[in-house]
Amino acid sequence: MNMKSVVRFSLKQKIFYNLMFVLMTVAGFLAMSELPAERYPNVNFGEVVITTVYPGASPTEVETLVTRKLEETIENVENIEWISATSFPERSYIRLKFVDDTDYDYLYNEVRFKILTMMGELPDEVDPPEINNVTVDDFLPVIVVNLGGQHSNRGLALMAEELKTSLQKLP
Repeated sequence: MNMKSVVRFSLKQKIFYNLMFVLMTVAGFLAMSELPAERYPNVNFGEVVITTVYPGASPTEVETLVTRKLEETIENVENIEWISATSFPERSYIRLKFVDDTDYDYLYNEVRFKILTMMGELPDEVDPPEINNVTVDDFLPVIVVNLGGQHSNRGLALMAEELKTSLQKLP
């Protein structure tokens, strides 16, 4: 059987190919309607924020006793692009960015581990550092509700507050 006869046979099967086209189109629409689509998927930015509270300490004390020690501990972690640290009265704030396209979860856990192992070097009054991995979920609300209607702005505001308290009670 040569190629010309296969092509000639296929061209004669118009009903079969039209039916296949319709079935594949319907299957595509069904699959597309069932796919979950998030407007704002949870993307990891590869940034970590470390906040440490040292009650009653001046910025200088926070800088020397907390911020520098934390910086020295995490600066030898591989694949860190930059570290930014600021000391305030009673608070240390460190931000770091990992190199793009690295394993952010592994690096975050490595930073966390290093900080937790050096906690004994910090003064006793220092609260345990809060280590946060920055993602899209940190910036966007879970739900947004807009109210409109034939009511005054005050009436809409009261309805919004009532709705807000009801939504906050949900588990």
